[in-house]
Amino acid sequence: MTKVYECCNNDLFWFWLTGMDGIGRKTITKLLDYAGSPEGVFRMSSSVLDNVSFLSKSQKDILGKRNMDLIKREYDNMLKKGINYIHAESDYYPVKLKDIIDKPYCLYVKCSDINMLEMFNKPTVAIIGSRNCSEYGYKTAYNIAKELSTYGITIVSGMAKGIDGAAQKAVIDFGGNTCGVLGCGVDICYPRSNIELYMNIMRKGVLVSEYVPGTKPFPGLFPERNRIISGLSDIVIVVEAGEKSGSLITIDMALEQGRDVFAVPGRLNDVDSIGCNNLIKYGAGIYTDVKDVLEELGIISDKCKQEIIDNNNFLAKEEKIVYSKLGLECKHIDRIVEETNLPACKVMEVLLDFEIRHIVKQIRTNYYVTI
Repeated sequence: MTKVYECCNNDLFWFWLTGMDGIGRKTITKLLDYAGSPEGVFRMSSSVLDNVSFLSKSQKDILGKRNMDLIKREYDNMLKKGINYIHAESDYYPVKLKDIIDKPYCLYVKCSDINMLEMFNKPTVAIIGSRNCSEYGYKTAYNIAKELSTYGITIVSGMAKGIDGAAQKAVIDFGGNTCGVLGCGVDICYPRSNIELYMNIMRKGVLVSEYVPGTKPFPGLFPERNRIISGLSDIVIVVEAGEKSGSLITIDMALEQGRDVFAVPGRLNDVDSIGCNNLIKYGAGIYTDVKDVLEELGIISDKCKQEIIDNNNFLAKEEKIVYSKLGLECKHIDRIVEETNLPACKVMEVLLDFEIRHIVKQIRTNYYVTI
């Protein structure tokens, strides 16, 4: 059963204020400045509302329809659907979002346990990039996310096709922490082709959106969504991005928020990497290895990784040892045996099991890479 956040009256006032059609974030900011709090807005008399100059007549009509019993029923119905509501004054509201430009006043959350929001108190990295990525880009994003998650780092992305999906699939596959930030209602899977990933993140990670449940994925909502992806993160990594990629909008927001940006370099003639190469040209960090990020986050890599591996029950001991020696570079089984100090028969047994589970691929006889 989903563990939810216990409601109080202040939650209901926030829920009312942030859930009305026609009352956007800028208007909410003005109303809070005017009335002092959501409860203050709720208790504004009709005569006071009529004299608020920045409100249109339709907005005054919307604000004038206040029924606490109805608000409570709507709130309870939302909880029954497994959706939590977190506002800017909630204990669970992510600290990293509190000081960003245009912070969301609320987040609708789907997860198996509301305490999973504590993952945002850990080092957090966003991995973003092209929806129409290359196979190399997909594998690179997958492996970056996999490696970072073994250090206890939370991975944030937008659950889109391509790079986003690859990064979040890796974290789910290897038992790490991930958050999908949606550009629609948290009860809607978009794109629909990512329904399996959506369900897995809902069970094993966190899905968040600032939009009221049921909100359709309109194009104009995604740029706003991107500020939350970068806002939740300490570092943003771009894996593949064209010259006019939408990922660059997230980068602009990350820089405004004071976040560090890394880009994976691409070939000079690769149109899908022009955006990444330009970012590096103008001062972004170059991602070449997980150590680049670990150093920036102040994580002592060897000690931290060993602690994570020792506590990770996803793979058996021998499997962890073998997997730690694999990567995007193809490697011969003899070299794997040498590096792991395991018997050749055990290494062969583990690799065969990995192939069956689609964790590794044998690209030619006795040469293996991670998928």
